[in-house]
Amino acid sequence: MKKILYLLAGILLALPMQAQDELTIDKEKMQEADVNLGGKSGVDFIARTKDLIIKTNNPSDAIPEAKANGKGEYVYSMLLDISTSKERRFNISRKGTTFMTAPLVKKGLKPNHKLTFLVEGLASWQTFLEMVKQSMHGAAHFVQGEACIEFTTELSDLKVEPSKNLKYKINHSKSATGANIIQVIIDTHALKAAKEGNQPVYQEILKSTIKVYGDGTNVVQMPAADMETVGSNVKIPYTVSPAIKTAFKEATFDELITTAREYWADYPQHAESSFYDAARIAYDKALEHKDCPQSQLEAIRAERDTMASIRRTTYLMEMADKKARQFESEKGFECDEVYRYLGGEARFADRILQSHPEIKKVQQIRDELIARLQKHPKGQNVTEQVVTKQRETLSGRVSFKNEYMAIPFNKMRVYATSNATIQSGQSHYIGRINDDGTYQVVKPDHIKPLYIYVTGEKDDAHPVAEGQTRLDIVVKDKY
Repeated sequence: MKKILYLLAGILLALPMQAQDELTIDKEKMQEADVNLGGKSGVDFIARTKDLIIKTNNPSDAIPEAKANGKGEYVYSMLLDISTSKERRFNISRKGTTFMTAPLVKKGLKPNHKLTFLVEGLASWQTFLEMVKQSMHGAAHFVQGEACIEFTTELSDLKVEPSKNLKYKINHSKSATGANIIQVIIDTHALKAAKEGNQPVYQEILKSTIKVYGDGTNVVQMPAADMETVGSNVKIPYTVSPAIKTAFKEATFDELITTAREYWADYPQHAESSFYDAARIAYDKALEHKDCPQSQLEAIRAERDTMASIRRTTYLMEMADKKARQFESEKGFECDEVYRYLGGEARFADRILQSHPEIKKVQQIRDELIARLQKHPKGQNVTEQVVTKQRETLSGRVSFKNEYMAIPFNKMRVYATSNATIQSGQSHYIGRINDDGTYQVVKPDHIKPLYIYVTGEKDDAHPVAEGQTRLDIVVKDKY
């Protein structure tokens, strides 16, 4: 799942493109054959390119190499050990297009049985960028005669190309969470002169504004309407995020919700607003799908709103950090503004930790902020305070009644439901099992009464009482 930070595997922006530009997997033309594979299951992918990378969710599965079949095609053959799981999630990407991914989930794999899929289409660009203007009250650039257009992104190769008719300079920096920040500092005196005295030049500026793109991506552009608002001391912040186009022409609801919940599974490891923004988009796509079950709407919306809420606060943290660093650069660390913005960032971190103490990286950032505040002349009386955890946590240990039927702990998840009986499609993912069989989850506020269960259990879920903080689970051998 860590690769999602780099893949940012969201689904799907409705961007115009030609049908021949799509990379597709034709599931209807899937071929099946019984063949002696030594008890393993086989999956072949046939493509007209040798630059595909195919991985599964099982780290023991080898990445296949492309082998020419003499028909102008390349075959990617995989032998899968299905003794512990008969399900695989295949991720298909192209070399040189890091952010492209094509998920294919296949259940019920059989020993000595081979499936063959055709991979068609060669997209000229695979990463679809989305540029979103951020609303930040009080945002301003503190240099007279200048304006700042700021782009925050996780992409390391993002290129920014202002209009050739603008007078500008470009600054590069990083946020506390590692996001890349690119600032285009515009000379507003020159811009005003063009607007008032040289309309052809000004119209050309409005036409081309500032273009943003990466290696193998589409080009997004600052809207002309935004450029028209640029004046002295104006600051306009944007985030630029890749939204990944799936390999299927139409993603199913199951594929969309699987991608969204992969973000959910990994969020305790992240403090970047761009991560939570991508998660929000993935949930929105699942909610918008025509096959989204009514019975799951409440749980999915709750997860989506959680991602959106964390995104807002992490973004405010990043903005406070930028302000603190800006004033430190301009006036020095000891100025009042640095102390004020560092304190604001710490308060935003506290706000997150009050509801989500499981986000370890935010706790780390907060600890570093307290240390910086204590070094400030105004912060000598700053003391570390433990954040009150307003939401209850539940922890415990998972074991198996029959150890011969045990599932690897790293493949197990914890689910919440309001039903005493486990019902497929009516559960809420709330955490994972650690490698040693322990777990700790935050109790969902919106699920009343609360029952939980883990991967491998069927029939009855476990009731969780108000105030209960520990629940050990023994998985019976009837699954």
